[in-house]
Amino acid sequence: MKNITSKRISRLAILCFILATTMVALRILDIHSANETASIQIAHSQLYPQKNTENIPLNYSSHQVIVNTQLGFPLVVDNRDGIVGKYLLNSGLWEQNISQVLNRLVAKGDTVVEVGANYGYHTIHVSQLIGDSGKLFTYEANDEVCHILNKNIILNDAQHNTHMRCLAVLDNFDKADFLTGYSNLGGSFVIGPHADRASLLGSEQYNGWKKKAVLSTTLDYDLKDLQNIDILRMDAEGAELAIIKGASRLIDASPNLKLIMEWDVSMLGRFGKVASMLDHLENKGFKFYFINEDSTLSQKNKFEMLSLPHCDLVLSRTTLQL
Repeated sequence: MKNITSKRISRLAILCFILATTMVALRILDIHSANETASIQIAHSQLYPQKNTENIPLNYSSHQVIVNTQLGFPLVVDNRDGIVGKYLLNSGLWEQNISQVLNRLVAKGDTVVEVGANYGYHTIHVSQLIGDSGKLFTYEANDEVCHILNKNIILNDAQHNTHMRCLAVLDNFDKADFLTGYSNLGGSFVIGPHADRASLLGSEQYNGWKKKAVLSTTLDYDLKDLQNIDILRMDAEGAELAIIKGASRLIDASPNLKLIMEWDVSMLGRFGKVASMLDHLENKGFKFYFINEDSTLSQKNKFEMLSLPHCDLVLSRTTLQL
């Protein structure tokens, strides 16, 4: 009898041990999943009131630091990034002329699409400009940067009007070859179908960069439920040509649409004929405006566009104040 009772007690003890171990494991998983959000919330409460650009390492990554931008919001960046991250770390600013153009063109309640969000400097700015009644759909192809972008959306309480997609945006649904490196995370790009792949992959400029596959979508498919949009901002290292092609329905349905885009003829050439794209946009009624360093605009014709250096543009069917 004692042996039977002893065995029952032993079994009960084993079951209690298994149950307790399982509960502890589940609690650890729960803490792990909540840790990143909690860390961000703590960082938010500590850093958001500050207006200086002190860089404070986050406790979950030695490479990620928060900078307080001169636009008044905090932003997580990777301190290994030699371009966007470096500028933000040093000054708290990035592309002031673009920020000022956004101030003029984006209104409360607007529906905005952004392709190539990077860390989210312009993303958070636009989220604040459109307010609670606006909608922002933002895309970033680089999963490493997308992870930080998500943190910045949470950090700035922008989830209420900002919808993030970790996808490349092109004119097809496929896996695309993507080249990325820490020397310029914002310069990571899809290797277009017309690119000189051997030259790119062997270039000293991209020494140490890695090639990986990313999933792609089109705006016409991914935003098929939207009737129209007000702003399409693109900074996609040449993929703008493919993005526009894959958004033809959305562009046609948006008579007041403004395109704000990076412009580089050589990079755009990786995706097709730039002159043909200009003809296509002109036929749809768009005028071309060069964004000057002081954020003023200079109108250009399609022939001048082909000789422009690397720059940023606004395209609009309506005449814009220069």
